[in-house]
Amino acid sequence: MRTVKDLLRKGANRTIKTEKGQTATDLIVDLPSNRQKDIKDALAKPCYTGCPLGKIPLMPVEKSKRAQVLFIVLFAVIYLTQLFVIEPKLDVWYFLFSSTLVSAKLLLSFIVGSCSKPGYLEPEKGPEFEFKELVKTVPNEHLCFDCKLIKAPRSKHCQICNKCVDRYEGHCMWLNNCVGRRNSNSYMVFIFYVWLTVFLLGWISMASIRVTACEIEHCPYASMCILCAWMPMHYFATIFDMVVCFFFFVPTSYMCTVQFINYGKGKTSAEVYLDKKNKAANVADDAKEGLLENSALRAPRQFKERRRRSGCLCWSNYGEMCCSKKILTQHELLQMYTQEQDE
Repeated sequence: MRTVKDLLRKGANRTIKTEKGQTATDLIVDLPSNRQKDIKDALAKPCYTGCPLGKIPLMPVEKSKRAQVLFIVLFAVIYLTQLFVIEPKLDVWYFLFSSTLVSAKLLLSFIVGSCSKPGYLEPEKGPEFEFKELVKTVPNEHLCFDCKLIKAPRSKHCQICNKCVDRYEGHCMWLNNCVGRRNSNSYMVFIFYVWLTVFLLGWISMASIRVTACEIEHCPYASMCILCAWMPMHYFATIFDMVVCFFFFVPTSYMCTVQFINYGKGKTSAEVYLDKKNKAANVADDAKEGLLENSALRAPRQFKERRRRSGCLCWSNYGEMCCSKKILTQHELLQMYTQEQDE
């Protein structure tokens, strides 16, 4: 199944036929029913709209800034309507201050998350690091045939970035960047400030729908009030901001909760997904394949990071996930795999 997925990610033809006119689905009739279902689901025609919340399909996907630009535009519109249409009429002076402060922190976390490196595995030069030599000394499940290098135990090849990322969490479309060992904290701060910003601005927008005139006799923000008295703009701003904020509030609430729990377990979202997939498998071969895909489970014991209590929340796991930023070099990986085989 892993080979099928890799071929589809590289653009393999789903409808190609043999010389006898047989399709891929015709060739799997002798396989177990659950394996047939998995392959048929993988061969189904993919649909990809570029939605940040959608699943990356089994097809070639290139890096795109569309979701990143859409995120910037939406939050710029929301903040500007808050600044010049909604909040100048309110009698609570600190709303404008708190909205600006939270939005500035969101912008800063967005820039840091977009520009930070996730922790790519970098190849090294030398005759021992030629891929034809690595194939002879390192088991295939620990090699990346796309990057032509040794994989770290918790790394995964990102389909969009086309690079191996250590402690791979996922590819964030909003940041147009991978999330890995080096920037997982930045990503968590980013989604927290998205959640906090949409909660605050969404609540202000909802509470301001009925506020059609300035609530203060001598409004200190009168000079900032642009189109405040035009009712169509007022209702458009409040309802638009409220709807967009609610749209972001639901997924970011879930994402913040999941990230907090996963940090406590010392795992990434990708590892949790594979664990659930392996537990749900009823066939031994399926479970074995899942273990092979999750190289962390088959890594040499020198690589396995300390997890005080895997499967439950533990403060040491939070410290490990937050502070462990070292990425093993190809030389260290090769040396450790060689020592493991010698033992």
